[in-house]
Amino acid sequence: MRRFAAPLLCLSLLAAFEIGVARDERIWSAAPRTASGVFAVLEAQVIEPAEAPQVVLLGSSRVRDAVPPRALEAALGLPRGAVLNLGLTSGTPLDALTLYRRHRDKLGRARVLLLGVEDWYLNGAMPPTDRERRFATWAERVGDYVGEVRL
Repeated sequence: MRRFAAPLLCLSLLAAFEIGVARDERIWSAAPRTASGVFAVLEAQVIEPAEAPQVVLLGSSRVRDAVPPRALEAALGLPRGAVLNLGLTSGTPLDALTLYRRHRDKLGRARVLLLGVEDWYLNGAMPPTDRERRFATWAERVGDYVGEVRL
């Protein structure tokens, strides 16, 4: 039993860290200018106050910078706040899916959902982003370091 003490202690510490720190929203959103912090700010300051979005734009910064929501609302004759542009810097399909799943009750009522598609999404050599690590399962995050699982 003594020879299993160190591995059991390590697993216990890893589990405590996983439950107590790695999944804590406050840790990930503490720095609002980081990739994960921007995600939290987007949720709190754009999605939460939105009442009834009719058009939702998801994708990378190309979507974010290319489509000004107020101009699109004016062109389509929609009320202010009807268009939500949720593009993120280095936004990935997983980011879009995560935003949608976390706010399905609100975003699912939109009449149009536009997902920007980038050629670099297909580049398997791109390392996972902090946001991907944040929302990945434990097995996906550990597999990333041992080379067994790719996000």
